[in-house]
Amino acid sequence: MIRNFMLGFLVVGLTGALWWGYSEQKENRDMQLHIENNYQRAFFDLSEDLNKMNDKIGTTLAMNSRKSLSPTFAEVWKVSDEAQTALAQLPFGGLNFSKTQDFLTDIGHFAYQTSIRDLDKKPLTEDETRTLTNLYKRSGEILQDVQNLQKDVSNKNLKFTDAEAIVTSAKNESMKDNQIVDGFKSIEKSIDGYDLQSDFGPNFSTADLKLKNFKNVTGNSITKDEAINRAKQIARVTSISKVKVSSNLKGSRFGFYNVSFIDNKTKNHFTVDLTKKGGHLIYLLNDREIKSQKFSLSDATEAIPKYLKNLDVQGLELVESTQYDTMAILTYARVVNGVTIYPEMVKVKVALDNNQVIGLIADEYHENHKEREPLIPTISKTAAADKISKNVNVQDSRLSVIMNDLNEEVLCYEFYGTLDHDTFRIFINAKTNEEELVVKVQRVKIL
Repeated sequence: MIRNFMLGFLVVGLTGALWWGYSEQKENRDMQLHIENNYQRAFFDLSEDLNKMNDKIGTTLAMNSRKSLSPTFAEVWKVSDEAQTALAQLPFGGLNFSKTQDFLTDIGHFAYQTSIRDLDKKPLTEDETRTLTNLYKRSGEILQDVQNLQKDVSNKNLKFTDAEAIVTSAKNESMKDNQIVDGFKSIEKSIDGYDLQSDFGPNFSTADLKLKNFKNVTGNSITKDEAINRAKQIARVTSISKVKVSSNLKGSRFGFYNVSFIDNKTKNHFTVDLTKKGGHLIYLLNDREIKSQKFSLSDATEAIPKYLKNLDVQGLELVESTQYDTMAILTYARVVNGVTIYPEMVKVKVALDNNQVIGLIADEYHENHKEREPLIPTISKTAAADKISKNVNVQDSRLSVIMNDLNEEVLCYEFYGTLDHDTFRIFINAKTNEEELVVKVQRVKIL
């Protein structure tokens, strides 16, 4: 009897030890997944920033108004800084990618110095125009390298945590076998020999970007428990675990909750940001692997309006759709009496394996949403069209509101036009008849 008791005790003890080991192992796997997701997000941000930077540089070459050049160069400066931030978040602290960082810094420095210059009194020189052309070409080559690496990461399920382990290991014999590390080494090598700094002076330290302030949101303040329930509802899950709720990142100007949890059914990790006032959705991310594509970009655009109806956003229409491998990025803006309000914008990420929303950013919408008086232009569309460069073939137009370089909303005539193989949106101020902004339209990219 004592033997049976001892045997049972040992069995229970062994079972408990095994269960503890399993729990610890699962906890470590969840932590690794969270770290990997953060790296993947930074890498995606880097790709998006390089894409925007290349487009903005290309946009300056299509501009016909010196008034529009300064704010566009300011945008190049800001985006180059964002790209540096994204690159710094990747796990390559043990490697030397100084040339890539310097290249981005030099672009920012050149753009900043140009943006603060009086271009009426001191317009771009022929050398500077050639520099812009070279920057456009070189940044496009780097963007293509990053997008090719992005394709490999997605299709081959490469892990940044594997690259991190190699970089930080004292025995990095297998470093040459890691495609992520090799990919970034290749990018670093391609920049070798390209030096803007000798022409345009020392590096410039960029300023902090403006912090968000959601002063226009409405509703009563919500509790942490209400934030969790709201996050579950938005994510469309019922049973969750490993719930973490934090409040207000350091330096934030407005109260919000950051809710993270695991969906017990799919084991996917979710991150949801909500304003404390009203519980409005600011950010949603579902970190999961996207499998083979079963739905089209058109399928994604048809499904989103119904999804958005369940959120506290209204009057949105699709203004841009782009496909990256098995993922769709859809951009919506509010439309009021036929006028597109770009400051009230929402971006949605859709997985094309099951047409599920896996990401949403609505900070601009909630920051700028308000009741608006009738928007009436004071100049004619014909007069505005005359301001467009003769090199651009205009194909369509509409009224829209954008933010100018002073962070003020302005009513514009928005013209769609083509130049060579590229398409541009050109915004002419509907009151002053000045060119406010030129934006290169995103091409559909299937990596």
